[in-house]
This record gives sequence, C-alpha cells and structure tokens, in this order.
Amino acid sequence: MSPEANAILQRLQRVEPAGLSECIRELLERGEALEDAVKIITDRLQSGSYILSDDLARLLIKVRDTGLYRIAKEQLFQDRWALLALYKGGYPDPAIEDELVEILYKNAENDAEPVRRAIVEAICDNGTVATIPVLEAILYDLAPTQHTKKAIANALFDASGPNIDTLLAGVVASSRIEFIRVVNQALEAVRARGTEQVNSPFKGVIASPSDTKLVANAHRELEQARDKVHLDPTYVLVCLRRGAEAMGKHLYRHLGLDAKGKPAEKMMLGDLQKPISESDAPHVFKICIQALQPFGNYASHDQDDQFQDLTPVVASSLVNLYEEALRIYEGWLRKVASET
Repeated sequence: MSPEANAILQRLQRVEPAGLSECIRELLERGEALEDAVKIITDRLQSGSYILSDDLARLLIKVRDTGLYRIAKEQLFQDRWALLALYKGGYPDPAIEDELVEILYKNAENDAEPVRRAIVEAICDNGTVATIPVLEAILYDLAPTQHTKKAIANALFDASGPNIDTLLAGVVASSRIEFIRVVNQALEAVRARGTEQVNSPFKGVIASPSDTKLVANAHRELEQARDKVHLDPTYVLVCLRRGAEAMGKHLYRHLGLDAKGKPAEKMMLGDLQKPISESDAPHVFKICIQALQPFGNYASHDQDDQFQDLTPVVASSLVNLYEEALRIYEGWLRKVASET
C-alpha cells in the first residue's frame, strides 16, 4: 500500500460523513486499497453514516463484497441510477435486473423519462432471457402508437406551420419511435444470447437458478459449437476461441486485474494468455486454453483449400478439450469460493 493510499484510509476512518465520498472517489481513482476501504465503509454504515449511493455502487462494482452489499442494498434499490450502474457493472444479484425491469415497464409510455432508454440499453448489453416477456409487452403496447403520434405531429404542422405545439408534438413522436427501435434492438440482442447470464461464484451472493454455469458466455459458445460439429467444423473452432476468451476474461476479472489495468472487455485471447499462465488456476486448464488459441486463429483466417482437413472428428475432439477446460475452471472457482 502506498503512503498516499494509507493516508486516505486513515482519513476515511475518521472523517465526518460529508467527507466520505471524497475519500472513496480518491481511492477509486487510484485503484488501490479498495478492500481495506470496504471494511471501513461497512463499519461506518453500520454506525449510521450516510454515503452517496453512486459512490457505493462504483465501489461494489470494483470490489464485490457481499457484506457491504447486504448493508447498502435497501439504499441502492431506492436510487434507480445507482441500481443501473450496478447492473451495467455486472454486479451478481438477479434482483437488480428484476427491479430495473419493473421501473422500465412503469415508465415505458413516458416519452419524457430518460431512465427508460438507459435501462433498455443496459438490457441490450447485459440482459438475461428473463427480460424478454416485458420487452415483448412494451413493444406490443407501444408499436401501434408510434405512427399515430407521428401523424398528429404532421397534422399540427400542416395546419398551423411551425410553433411550440408542433415542435413538441414532433419531439414526442421522435422520442417514441426511437425508444421502440431501442427496445427492439435489445430484444434481438437478448434472444441472440439465448441463455441467462449467470452470477459470479462469490460466496454469499444470491445465485440464479442456473448457478452451475459460472461463465455463461463460455457455456453459450459450447452449445453453439456442439450444434455445428458435423455441419460446420470451422465455425466450431471460432466458437471455441470465443469461449476460451470468455473464460480468460472471467479469470482476469476474478483476479481483480480489471480494476488495476486494461479493461477486460478490450482484451483478446492473446492478451489474456499471460495473466492466465501467471494465475493460480489449475495447470491443465492453462494448457487447454493455450491449445485452443492456435486452432481458433487458424479458423479465423482464410486457409485456401486447407479447411478440408478440418473434419468433424477434429472439431469434436476440440469440443471435448474445451468442455474439460470449462469444467476444471468452474470447479476451481467453486473451490476458491468455498474457502473464502
């Protein structure tokens, strides 16, 4: 711990409640001593101090501490923007998505409410299949009105020329049409994922029904690979490479490297090989991931007529290798979680 971080922690422990947020933001900016900060903040909250929901959300995204989350949960659920930040940051509690979906549905027809679009855009990136019924209902309810509102706006303009009423009518129509477009986009994205994203293995966090799958993206790629073994062996290798990358990113975040260095979402499988090899993950898992990369690279580039050698037998063998790597990795994650 640097002297600067230590000084901030000492201040965090003693400062008046009004100064807590400043200390938290300084530590978040430094990306240092965050776990120590969580312990102090938990004690401060239990003793009655108030901390801004936005700061609590940002800290929980970086350090997914279940004790702090339990204490702050009621406050966070009263702040829709803090809740949205947690959701976008991937905090593993299905209740967050449930609450945001309720907020979305209640505000879907309010064209002046900015939170509805923000929630839909977050669902597009992070939503599980549990959001599909509400997205479909919103699309069904609102789609017929977009043309009506546009027609009203045009009629007002034709009758009187541009004035404040016609401008407002036009804005409302445009807002409704754009919102419907974003809802449809989110619906397509969630359907394409085809499976619920699953919560992380942190001990004490409420798990989803499919909590046996700790790396949801990796399981989705495995399912797609299995379906194409005989039809398109080349595509199988592409799926397995993406799945290996998903496991690498998961491990990168699990190690806390995402908070200290390059964001995981910007890293490719080649970038992840070094942190994977230097981690405490099982050695066989590391070897499997290393073996999958060259095959993925091979399938991602044109090979003239050499793809004929990439037979279903080869693809099936690599699927088995990948599946074993995923099994070993998730087993290790559960063991680590049980020991903490």
